[in-house]
Amino acid sequence: MLSSTSRSIVNGNLLRRFLNQRVNIMVNIEDIDSIGTTLTGKTTDNQSIQVCLSEPVTSPINGWVEIIGVPTGSDRINCEEVILFEERDGDEGFDTDSYDMLVQFLNNCEDVFKSG
Repeated sequence: MLSSTSRSIVNGNLLRRFLNQRVNIMVNIEDIDSIGTTLTGKTTDNQSIQVCLSEPVTSPINGWVEIIGVPTGSDRINCEEVILFEERDGDEGFDTDSYDMLVQFLNNCEDVFKSG
């Protein structure tokens, strides 16, 4: 499974810093192309990006998804894995501000996971 390998958690503004490196990014899906291989959506910091899938989508995808993949440009990522989240009635929704604070913290602090 690809999800166990090292990767950085980013938002749309940080994609260009991580070209050709594995990342995680949250995307709110807005559109899927007619053949189901390209998703278009907005990141938590409201940047529009395209997600290129290795295989076509076979069922509807909407709302927030986590994309694991490799950025090939400032607004494009080659997807290795899509993680879907079940939407439930009464949920407050995804907290984009807190996620962006996490992204900034993880990408601006040295050795955040080092102890001692």
